[in-house]
Amino acid sequence: MTRFRASYSTLSTWASGDWEKAIKMYFKLETFTSLAMEEGKAFHKMWAFHIEKNKSTPPELGNIKLINPVTEIKKTVNIHDWLDLVGVIDCYDKPIIYEWKTGKKSSESYASSQQAGVYGVLATLSGLYVDQAKIYRYDQHVKKSDVSTVWITDQVLKDSMNWIETLSSEIHNYFTENKLYEKYYTYGNCEKCGSLKAKSSSGNIYCVNTCWLKN
Repeated sequence: MTRFRASYSTLSTWASGDWEKAIKMYFKLETFTSLAMEEGKAFHKMWAFHIEKNKSTPPELGNIKLINPVTEIKKTVNIHDWLDLVGVIDCYDKPIIYEWKTGKKSSESYASSQQAGVYGVLATLSGLYVDQAKIYRYDQHVKKSDVSTVWITDQVLKDSMNWIETLSSEIHNYFTENKLYEKYYTYGNCEKCGSLKAKSSSGNIYCVNTCWLKN
């Protein structure tokens, strides 16, 4: 059985109604990037280095003291025999998940999405105790930042899990019924875990299971 690897980006793109983009993202048929996204990646890398060195958020994000922060945590958790949840937590400092955003969209806008809850599920099922997610947004154009907090309650976890399972089931069934797994996973089996391999838009062959988290 081919396992569906649910990520927040794929689920949210599908939920928005842009099925074509979600399919291209999932099977890596096309690379989606922009100047804003590249700037965001650069800030993430710079901030991770600062946090690891100083145990505090960077000046752009308030210079908040942290206790034992861990950055860029790649996680995969099994939910069902057909479903894995994958993601990268920007920073974890027990019991708080930190998410870094850049650009003009406010932190409140991100906080109103499903992302904090999804990452709360990811952290909890990974054995990381979390009771809140703090979303920091830095607008590099006007040099201003803001922050929003989402409390990760039992109800939030329950609602988020329902959202994950419902959308994942819908997408997985669509992929199966339209034979998309067979169409795009045609490059043999992974030498590490035995899962199928596929080709990305850049021509690289990759494992469709969890080995990407170990690279």
